[in-house]
Amino acid sequence: MRLTVLGSGAVRPNPLGASSGYLLGVGQRRYLVDCGYGVLSRLLAIVAPASLDGVLISHFHPDHCIDLTGVAMALRYAPGPKRLEPLPVYAAPDTRRDLEQLGAVLDAPWDGVVAFVDIDSEDALLLEGDLTVRFAPTVHYQPCLAMRFEHGGRTLTYTADTGPCPAVTDLASGSDLLIAESTLPERDGDRREWGHLTATEAGEMARRAGAAKLVLTHYFVEHDPERLRSLAAAAFGGPVDLAREGEVHDV
Repeated sequence: MRLTVLGSGAVRPNPLGASSGYLLGVGQRRYLVDCGYGVLSRLLAIVAPASLDGVLISHFHPDHCIDLTGVAMALRYAPGPKRLEPLPVYAAPDTRRDLEQLGAVLDAPWDGVVAFVDIDSEDALLLEGDLTVRFAPTVHYQPCLAMRFEHGGRTLTYTADTGPCPAVTDLASGSDLLIAESTLPERDGDRREWGHLTATEAGEMARRAGAAKLVLTHYFVEHDPERLRSLAAAAFGGPVDLAREGEVHDV
């Protein structure tokens, strides 16, 4: 598996960056994982949306899904290759319903270019090429799913947005690569902030899960990313990188 970081920002992109978005390559197949602000522009520098094999959306917050409307408009109106079949978009039922309403409000109809497929968080999703995706509900402000990708004996887990969450830690067990959010510089005890992780908590999650490597994402540059990396490394005791747009991680 090969993961290309398209966006690593949080509720808004970092300067010259994008919000959450990743391109997962498995052999000749390509899957877009989340599609926040600015992700489509970076995707277009690598592959045409028409060549994607599917999109997985963790939840409805715009920094994780808003550019999906741009993907649909590109598939419908932009120059370039067209798809013979609608692009599969995998999402939980609540997220799918919200996306359908968003498309109607923005006059960016999904019909004919996107086909929504409901995710059951309790069932594994088997995609072509023997790629298995497993899910766990996270601790967030609206329904959100963490994702575990398994292929060829290798495992990559993406926390999406979450606070400290045993179910996500269990999902990440034994991961070769854990992509974990690191939104907060520190935990101040405010319950309103429990839907996100600190860098230290991300490191603790990686340690408890027995992950081989941790990559921090969903962070603000104002929080000193190198300090975040150091805090996570101290809690994890293993290798930690920062997700940066354009970087590739082989799993």
